[in-house]
Amino acid sequence: MVGAVGALLLATRAAPVVGALLFAAVWGSFTTVAQPWMGLQFETLLIESNAVFGASYAFAGVAPWLWVYSMRWLVMRLMLGAGAGKLGGGDPAWRCDGPSAMAFHYLTQPLPNALSRAAHALPGWWHDLETRATFVVEGPLALTFFAASRTLRWVGFAGTAAFNAVIAATGSYGHLHVLTLVDALAVLAEPGACARGAAGDAGSAWTSVRCNSAPPRTALGAAGAVLWWAVGVALAVAYTALTLVPLCANLRGLVQLVQPVPGWRLLEAAAAVAQRWHVCGRYNLFAHMTRVRWELILEGTADGGASWHALGFHEKPGGDAATLDVRPRTLPLGHFLRTDWRAWFLPLAGA
Repeated sequence: MVGAVGALLLATRAAPVVGALLFAAVWGSFTTVAQPWMGLQFETLLIESNAVFGASYAFAGVAPWLWVYSMRWLVMRLMLGAGAGKLGGGDPAWRCDGPSAMAFHYLTQPLPNALSRAAHALPGWWHDLETRATFVVEGPLALTFFAASRTLRWVGFAGTAAFNAVIAATGSYGHLHVLTLVDALAVLAEPGACARGAAGDAGSAWTSVRCNSAPPRTALGAAGAVLWWAVGVALAVAYTALTLVPLCANLRGLVQLVQPVPGWRLLEAAAAVAQRWHVCGRYNLFAHMTRVRWELILEGTADGGASWHALGFHEKPGGDAATLDVRPRTLPLGHFLRTDWRAWFLPLAGA
């Protein structure tokens, strides 16, 4: 219900700021009280995306570039954080020391789909190439999100889109990849088109539509506009500084370099508070690869324990012995089976 209301306010441009912040607040509340059930990085990204867009878009009337910068920074941090986590995690599979990480990924991921087995059967040299390509996408390519050249930004966006499309096609990750691509649309936006669009000039229609829906600059008055601009810039600087903490934490060597910096400890404490509100996520997906697929088999009884029967999961293979070799289905894009996903983590603790 909350999601529908927030989406309606955003889609109709009736109150995009209210819609995004409302969704972030309510979903953040759900995530907080439902730990560890909703303790996945997907949830943090969903909350942070709405919170950052809503907070930064509130200043679109006086600083139309602010929401573009904030969303670009978020998606760049998502990609760089994932790459940094893999480098800093120390897993030799990500260094292609022996079988590469992608040689395990398709088999051991939480919810494989109908294409996972075919992807897993690809030759080892292809998996090595995929592993190395991951660091290109989650490294230098992400840096193009802030390039002055629109062509370079298109290259970064296209690479990110292709990367997420492949992962979504060979596994079930709910809204993660759709949300990543929606956030990445800010990479294609031209902040300068806001003023041109407002004046009726030709430019980026996608950008000008959103800028035109912001409060007019003149509605605040000259002094009010300057003050509102200063508040927006201060929030953007604070957000950037806070989110550097989880990004640096993914690279252990980098953390050792920045810790002596004056004020860094204070920044870490502030970031810890922000993380409890799910607006300062540490994104380090698959930093450590699982080599063997462990399947949890749950059993239930209807006769007081005289006999026990395996209970199958809806989609995760291995809910009972009979489904261990059943080929999984491909779920609809964005569909997320939380029970099946969480059950994947349970046997790992004792593996």
